[in-house]
Parts: sequence; C-alpha cells; structure tokens
Amino acid sequence: TEEYYPQTDDLVTFRYNIISFENDTIYSEEELGTITYKVDKQDLFQGLRNGIKLLKEGESATFLIPSSMAYGYHGDKNKIGINVPIKTTITLLKIDKNSN
Repeated sequence: TEEYYPQTDDLVTFRYNIISFENDTIYSEEELGTITYKVDKQDLFQGLRNGIKLLKEGESATFLIPSSMAYGYHGDKNKIGINVPIKTTITLLKIDKNSN
C-alpha cells in the first residue's frame, strides 16, 4: 500500500545480485550483502541508481542493464568483462525519508 518512491537524499536499504544474460550468477546477494545508500549522493553504477528509484519499500524487480549503464568499457576488473550487459534483481527493504 506504500506509494512513496525514493527521492534524492533519502536513505534506502536494499539487496541485489548481478547475473549474466545467460543466467549465470556473477555476484550473489550474499556476496554483495545488504547495502545502505543515500539516494543520488553515493557512487553506484547508473543502472542500479535508476532501478532503486523505481521501487517502493518491500518491492523487488529484475532489470536488464546495458553495459553503458553498468560497468561499461572497463568492466569491474574482476568478474565482469568489457562491455558486458547484466541482469540485476533489486529488493528495496526500507526507505528512510529525508526530513528536509
């Protein structure tokens, strides 16, 4: 029943994973852990920042993210290669609204 979407400066708590388009897990939710993020004020890849703002508290969604909005030309220098599109499922656990 919540109708509020995260806004700039809100503090959100979420979990996510990263999966290849072939459905191979690159990073699991367990590896990445629970993240607390100040909306639009901290460094996350663009597709993740945009996806968070489309969810209400308690919602989950899977997003297909082109490489240009994920890790781009450089990859993550670990498990994600150059120009690799990804899928991510984001679960928005909590929104703490900015009091200003």
